[in-house]
Amino acid sequence: MNTSVAAPSQLAVASAGVLAAVAASYYTVDVVQGVYPKLFIGLLALAGAVVLFSIEPERLFLGWLLVAPLLQGVPATSWGHALEWILYLAPVVVLLVHTISPHGGRSRISWFDFMPAAYFLFASCSMVLTTNLLQTSPTSSVKALFLTAGLGPLVYYFVAFRAPTALTATKVVRVLLISCVIQGAMAAVEIATGWNLWRDYFWHVSGFRAVATLHNPAALGAFLGAGIALALAVLSWGGPRHLRRLSIAVLVIGVPGLVFTLTRGPIAAAAVVALPVVLLRGRTRFAAICVMFAALLAVVIAWPTITGTSLYRERVTNTRNVEARVVLQDWSLRLAKEKPILGWGYQSFDRVKNSANFSAGLLPVALGLDSTSHDTYLTVLVEYGGVGLFLLLAPFAAVASTALRRARAPSSDRWLLIGASAAVVALILAGTTYDYKYFSLMVALPYLLLALLRRAMADQDARASAS
Repeated sequence: MNTSVAAPSQLAVASAGVLAAVAASYYTVDVVQGVYPKLFIGLLALAGAVVLFSIEPERLFLGWLLVAPLLQGVPATSWGHALEWILYLAPVVVLLVHTISPHGGRSRISWFDFMPAAYFLFASCSMVLTTNLLQTSPTSSVKALFLTAGLGPLVYYFVAFRAPTALTATKVVRVLLISCVIQGAMAAVEIATGWNLWRDYFWHVSGFRAVATLHNPAALGAFLGAGIALALAVLSWGGPRHLRRLSIAVLVIGVPGLVFTLTRGPIAAAAVVALPVVLLRGRTRFAAICVMFAALLAVVIAWPTITGTSLYRERVTNTRNVEARVVLQDWSLRLAKEKPILGWGYQSFDRVKNSANFSAGLLPVALGLDSTSHDTYLTVLVEYGGVGLFLLLAPFAAVASTALRRARAPSSDRWLLIGASAAVVALILAGTTYDYKYFSLMVALPYLLLALLRRAMADQDARASAS
């Protein structure tokens, strides 16, 4: 795809994107209200839009992907909101313009490729039909909807169909691995010194759990777990040589970072996917078994010491949060049974949960009332019903299952098919222990991996047709 010369239609879309950026800045001036006049903000947005549209889409996306994890925990202050708009949301708007511009796609569309767009459309209709938009800021409502239901599909369509050929899978994986090293290193620094970039100390009160810049230990754990799955696939299944040292760094730095989160769900999810990745490969099976045996032996030897620590008492023997999640799961299934097809509506989970007057059996009702959802997919089932859950999960089931089936045969991208599939599974498993809707990057990351699988399979089909 030649991106050096833009067609007239592309220039028109780009111009519309610039105007949209100026209009958006004019109506979202509340982030710096009282500091700068609206006209000045509009001029800054115009200059920023011109700069962003002058950057090649490949570089813009990779730059955004590298910066995105660093901005998840940015403080909710005026300068924090401004930073989020400039470095996180503005590049996404430009990528959206590139995605919807009328130029040729990379590959043929299959039935599951319509599902991400259908999911976003379904969530949009649910918001319009089940919420009173007059009681909230339209800009805030649209932003929240986009981050929870639109960012992932946008990333999917851009990477799978609209990105230039220069945006290769190895470049995307390289950026993800670099981000994992950064996050793992920041987690280690946080545990050692108590410092993190955004002074996000909420999770230091109990158990001192690392969050790095992802605002939540569960989000950090899921992110590192996906990176570890990719790194293991690179090392075990013949990934590119220039990614191997980086993959080793992910294991050396990312695994301790994952442990530092003290979050059981993502740790278990990473372990579940890591074992098949290394054990199914003959040349790494023996080494993997030796490492597991040594780790098990170390745990057995250290067990008396482990059980006497405050960490063990706070994170392992403390069952209160587990009981709360059992209550939430039971109530979620009850609510889903009442409206199984279309659900209760956009962002309705806490409202309908707290007004349902459910009992909690032998457990205190307060366990459910004081907690919000800790399961991405039960939240979707309650709010969007079976239709919404199907639209969300169908493309992952279709693409990942096909990718794993193709990975049985040797190929140059076998490592990618296995690694990206394992990372998707790790993220989905981790998503059953906390709600992705609070972390927009974690909404987008599974779709990004799905897009890499989609492109790899399309490239295989193209090579098969050419031969």
